[in-house]
Amino acid sequence: MTFYPKSDRVVDRKLNASIRKRDSNTCQLCKKKKPARGLQIHHIFKWAKAYDLRFDADNLICLCKKCHKEITGHEESYANMFLEIIKNAKKKK
Repeated sequence: MTFYPKSDRVVDRKLNASIRKRDSNTCQLCKKKKPARGLQIHHIFKWAKAYDLRFDADNLICLCKKCHKEITGHEESYANMFLEIIKNAKKKK
């Protein structure tokens, strides 16, 4: 098992805030608006396997705690959908 420094496992606070802003403080799965503490930043491609994407905004998406828990173990099934959501969000800007 590989261990990473704690600082390497935490998404940068500014990036974290920018993802919440981009996603309008809304879970991108159930579409419920939540306060910041009710949202988690999900790595579409697991950071342990996609090291170069850890801090890439296009690999991060807001999910509420409930949805994040529900997709755990099934992340690959949601990857294309999440990538499409991010692509559409970029088009709206």
